[in-house]
Amino acid sequence: MTNKTNFKVLAASLCVASATFGTTIAQADSLLAPLVISDIANGFETTLSFKVRGTGTPNLKWNQLGNQGSEVSSLHYIWLKKGTTIGSFFNRTKGCEHVDNNGVVSPWDMVNQTINTNLNFLAQSLGTDQTTTNHPATPFYGMAVLDDVASLDKSEGNSSGFAYVINYFTGMMLDYKLVNNHKSSTSGDFSIGFARKSSVDLSWNPINRDLTLWLAIATGKGMTSGDGWAGKIKISQQTNTALAHQLSPKVPHGGDSGVYNHDEVNISGDTAIDITCMGMFTRDNFMSQTQRNSTVNGGWTRKSLVGSDGATGGMVYKAELKLIPTILSQSAVASFQPETSGHLSSKGTDGVPHPNRPY
Repeated sequence: MTNKTNFKVLAASLCVASATFGTTIAQADSLLAPLVISDIANGFETTLSFKVRGTGTPNLKWNQLGNQGSEVSSLHYIWLKKGTTIGSFFNRTKGCEHVDNNGVVSPWDMVNQTINTNLNFLAQSLGTDQTTTNHPATPFYGMAVLDDVASLDKSEGNSSGFAYVINYFTGMMLDYKLVNNHKSSTSGDFSIGFARKSSVDLSWNPINRDLTLWLAIATGKGMTSGDGWAGKIKISQQTNTALAHQLSPKVPHGGDSGVYNHDEVNISGDTAIDITCMGMFTRDNFMSQTQRNSTVNGGWTRKSLVGSDGATGGMVYKAELKLIPTILSQSAVASFQPETSGHLSSKGTDGVPHPNRPY
């Protein structure tokens, strides 16, 4: 299979489409994995690599614990399942199903795991100081919250790590850093801090060279409680009236809604997108035909994120597939990152992060 074919296969796959329920963990140091896919039939698997603080004595080996059960840290996994196919991500009105699993690690341990139990050989061995029952039913398309139940340090998140979403048919991989809820000690409370984004800048490159889509996630305090997560965000150029001094998404466009093309020409108009739990969208979903025709060579726009049904904010990630010319053929490179850039203050006059501040 050529690199060009690989690109087309992955592009199509991205753009076409023993558990308990409803358990709530009151306190934990949480990590959010915003994109988790496990689907062997279509070549997808996600590997997680993260470390936890836990509680107890550092360097105390598993076999030395004996009766010191307090030295062991409990892990709690909340899988938020959007569906069983890639097309599930484009069903933006459907909520996510809540599934729980548990695990145990020793203090300051590092966990390396896959989602599907049949693919554990792809990750490093769990070793002798970890036990986990951390696998949801597959195929799985959704996200996850990883809780270190023993660590409650809310001033500085001790849990950290990365996720790697791999397609073994095409050889493509998307990797990203897990998001820590360092502002809160409540499990799944991504309602403040990095995750309470009130607006975001969306940008894209020439469409004949790059394929761009976005993943939006509704965040809030209730993400891990109840039988599922159905928090909603509206992505539009309507100012969030709940925030007194929010940066207006219309000001960059001369006081009117719109998008800019690559020649700094504003094309007016606003099309809103509603997301329940999580969902993917493309430029076709938030622009008119005139705007799309005028921005085929690239462009950008600023949007507000307004939460409802328990959501107090949201996060937006951009996935891109780029065709890279080489001497003999073409290669394809995939990226997945927050749709933000720069080093801006976390607080404006109203304490709201600037839309271009990194998460």
